[in-house]
Amino acid sequence: AATFNTQVAVAKSYGTFSIDANGTWSYTLDDNNATVQALNSTGANTTLHELVTVTTVDGTQQVIDITINGANDAAVLSSASVNLTEGNAAADISTSGTLTIS
Repeated sequence: AATFNTQVAVAKSYGTFSIDANGTWSYTLDDNNATVQALNSTGANTTLHELVTVTTVDGTQQVIDITINGANDAAVLSSASVNLTEGNAAADISTSGTLTIS
């Protein structure tokens, strides 16, 4: 079995990569990365690739291609409270009208 040069929490473009001497590796995605957040779940711009080179102790190199797929994140809503004090009364007050909210 091959023995690998270890890497621990090495920063990559979209996350961090680790590999132990046995070749067991892990990748932690940086979900706050702007490029990752810009991924779509369908259509254009749906995947990214993180290429990581690992090396065995005898110098043999291998590239691991990690595919990152976009997701349809849930909507995030927020609200705000605003206070308004009007000191000038309007001369013409209407009791009818239409309010449209879109």
